[in-house]
Amino acid sequence: MVMSRRFLFMSIVIAAILSLCFVTHQRNAMAQSASESHKEMADETTEKTEIVSEEYQYVGEVKDGKANGYGKLTKSDGTIYEGNFIDGKYHGQGTIVYPKGKKYTLNTFMVNGRKFAVTLPMGKQYAGEFRNGVREGTGTLTYYDGGVYEGEFKNGIMNGKGTMKNPNGVIYEGEFQDGRPHGTGTVVFPDGRKYTGEVNKNDIEGQGTMTFPDGRKYVGNFENNKMNGHGVMTYPDGRKEEGTFKEDKFVGAE
Repeated sequence: MVMSRRFLFMSIVIAAILSLCFVTHQRNAMAQSASESHKEMADETTEKTEIVSEEYQYVGEVKDGKANGYGKLTKSDGTIYEGNFIDGKYHGQGTIVYPKGKKYTLNTFMVNGRKFAVTLPMGKQYAGEFRNGVREGTGTLTYYDGGVYEGEFKNGIMNGKGTMKNPNGVIYEGEFQDGRPHGTGTVVFPDGRKYTGEVNKNDIEGQGTMTFPDGRKYVGNFENNKMNGHGVMTYPDGRKEEGTFKEDKFVGAE
């Protein structure tokens, strides 16, 4: 009686295992069939081919006779782009390399994507975000002379908040507009001076504060990168000069 029950129990277990194996096999077969079907559908709309003309050579994915997907475009002038395309245009992540000595305008740089680097002439390099064919979002632009900008871009140029480190040691952190420091920000000079206040089209201009390495502090108006107009100079010993300044010099009380 005990043996019969054991035999019955083992039969049930084996049947369950066989049933599970059959279901798993069926699921795998269906998944494989769906994958092959999807691949066939993709192959019907997108194919890898080569397009050659007098102006360029393209090797990559094509849809409706245009570059669509991933590919490599080599132009007759030596420009090479490798990355994603949509309807024959650069779109998505990619890399563009210009021939040595070629001049171009960064504002019309046609790549749309995020978080990748593009090497430009003379060692110039941009790594960051692209949208709608131009730099848009945050990124880092490194110049051939050692200057580095890190911050926000809009319409392909520096716009918004960012930090610019110049090769001469001057560091600006603040607002940018149309590719130049503009708005409010902080400028640190290699000689120890530090300015915080208004900046107008790359110049220190407006109301601000300048501190000096010898302990002096000036609060007031600036024009053409110098103390000009009304201001107050405070010295380390507590003395103050308040009145009109011209070309960084105190000219008298008002």
